[in-house]
Amino acid sequence: MKFEHLIPFVLFLLIVLGCQPSQTVLNDRQPTPEPSTASTPEIPVDDFAERLKSVQTGGFYFVYALRRKDGEVFTSEDKQYLRENLPPDTNQKQLTSDNKALIIGSNYLFPLVNLDALQKRFKIEDYSPKEETPKNEQNTNVNR
Repeated sequence: MKFEHLIPFVLFLLIVLGCQPSQTVLNDRQPTPEPSTASTPEIPVDDFAERLKSVQTGGFYFVYALRRKDGEVFTSEDKQYLRENLPPDTNQKQLTSDNKALIIGSNYLFPLVNLDALQKRFKIEDYSPKEETPKNEQNTNVNR
């Protein structure tokens, strides 16, 4: 009767003592590398050509690209300056994803006051469609 309680106890000891991993197994275990918490820097997308094409295909007579003279991104002050100095007749404005160029489409000439104010602060590139034959010369090629 004394052995009836002893058998489960011995079995328990054998299981507990016999189921420990060896020290060599514990030493061989390599730590799993922790995932990097540093985020990968985001590469700015240069979508200037794509946005320029979308404005140019919009049928505008005048297409301009404005950039800061130092080539940096537009600041909130630059955007405020643009709001104050772009003519109200400006039909379309597209800012590139990298915030370095504003592409403008318009069917109206910019008044000189606005153009001068914009040129003081920004570099202006003209991408307006060019006519192959000027309008005043279209009828000069008549057969005589």
